[in-house]
Amino acid sequence: MSEKKRIMIVDDDPKNVKILKMLFQNTADLAVANNGEEALEKIPQFKPNLVLLDLMMPGIEGYEVCQWIKSDERFCNTKVVIVSSRAMNHEFKRGFEVGANEYFSKPFDHDALVARVHELLDESTPEGAACNAATGNHEPTAAGHGDEVMDQGQEPARILIVDDDSRNLKIVKLILMEHNYDLATAETGSETLEKVVEFNPDLILLDVMMPDISGCEVAKRIKDNPATRQIPIIMLTARSDMETLEESFHAGAMDYIRKPFNDRELILRVQNALTLKFSIDENRRWQEQMLRDLDLAGSLQKSILAPQPSYTRHFDAYLALQSSIAVGGDVFDVLDLPDGRSCVYVGDVAGHGVGPAMASCLVKAMLSELLRNSSLVTPLSICRELENRFRHFIPDPSMYMTLFLMILDEANQCWNGLSCGHPPPLVYQNGELILEEQFESTGGLPIGFNTQFGLTYNAEDECQIPCVPGMQIVMFTDGLLEAAHRDTGEMCERGGVDRVFRKLHQAGDTRDMARRLIRAIDAEGYRTEADDCSAITLDFVPINGYACYSISPNT
Repeated sequence: MSEKKRIMIVDDDPKNVKILKMLFQNTADLAVANNGEEALEKIPQFKPNLVLLDLMMPGIEGYEVCQWIKSDERFCNTKVVIVSSRAMNHEFKRGFEVGANEYFSKPFDHDALVARVHELLDESTPEGAACNAATGNHEPTAAGHGDEVMDQGQEPARILIVDDDSRNLKIVKLILMEHNYDLATAETGSETLEKVVEFNPDLILLDVMMPDISGCEVAKRIKDNPATRQIPIIMLTARSDMETLEESFHAGAMDYIRKPFNDRELILRVQNALTLKFSIDENRRWQEQMLRDLDLAGSLQKSILAPQPSYTRHFDAYLALQSSIAVGGDVFDVLDLPDGRSCVYVGDVAGHGVGPAMASCLVKAMLSELLRNSSLVTPLSICRELENRFRHFIPDPSMYMTLFLMILDEANQCWNGLSCGHPPPLVYQNGELILEEQFESTGGLPIGFNTQFGLTYNAEDECQIPCVPGMQIVMFTDGLLEAAHRDTGEMCERGGVDRVFRKLHQAGDTRDMARRLIRAIDAEGYRTEADDCSAITLDFVPINGYACYSISPNT
């Protein structure tokens, strides 16, 4: 019987650890490290076959842990899978540069992660490694985010060949025809300028010496035209003096080929130029689509989180929103319920862009309906029903959300709350932080996970928060906790939010405290622009029963 495999989970977020443990509890023996330093201590003893590694952790970051694993010959067969909310191309690139075998960005497809982990565990055996090497199946890719290779076979690249010597035109055409390019030719500068507009080439091979308009002048005119300036140009020249080469590059050429042509050199330079051009085109299309998506996402977010005061039966609420560049799925509200109670919640749909923004709109609508129309409304009943509806309307298994929801029970002078994988609030009584131990032992999985694992929220997941004058409650999304310091890279975390809030509260003015809290954290050097940051502060004083000041600046 083969020895059971070992997986180490390295993540400082308890909810992420809980999810990963549930995914792999039947796959391998599991060990957990809550930060990079702990991982470096445990790996030599546990000897994992595979490490599931978060990047954003206090102290030693995931990149350093991965590099350490891969540089130690004792762990040369240990596979590393990065599971991180960082999803930019340069972060994928850095992850693979330090040795990661795979990269999943949150939110991730659970089935895809499980399947890939099983593949890598098979490869971690000597037999699997040998088979993998023999088949050449060892290229890492950023799962779900890898650079797509343009299928150029469906539409051949268009190349315009320009030379006043018909013999040269024929030679170049014969060389390129073997590679199935769509070819056009021109013999003068003026004809070239017409063909560029008509043919719309992906690449121009341009002779330097022509009778009417020189190749350098043609190149300059092409580059001066906004409609054609993106077309790469390779100069064809029999001259080798530096002056001609400098003039060609100043005119906008990206490369040159000397006559007489070397077939192999010509093909390689053409292929390199086309690859770069297609990559730039794809990146431009992606950026344009991203800007459109982010603009739409920002509009959606502002439509559901309008920064207008809200006056409830028990307190006044002041809300504000500042959206980050990469708009996310933050959602929050303060509601009066039909029976006279009040509800406050803050949540975060994982991811950025239109998808999470639309999901947050849907979540807010579902919560409004549940809270206003249900009888016997409790955090437990609301979150159970929201779980069912969320997965019904959003079947994508990679989409989920965290939520902290609490309902005021005025008769018992307390808030009944439930955390669905969301950071619990900071609660202060007479200036002292309370209930931290209770929050550690309560709460359930994020919305969208229970259905997959056949679970539900239970009464043990709920918590109670006393409601008396002189108490303050600070609610927030994880963008505030994970804001990294611009100089040190250290994350703000609960301790940072606590410290900044205390400093502000000492001034005595609690109005608009949430907006001031996020601005103060940013002023201390933390990058609040990296993710949506929402905050709600509740200050219970004898004004209209209670007074609440809240805001949601997004990162």
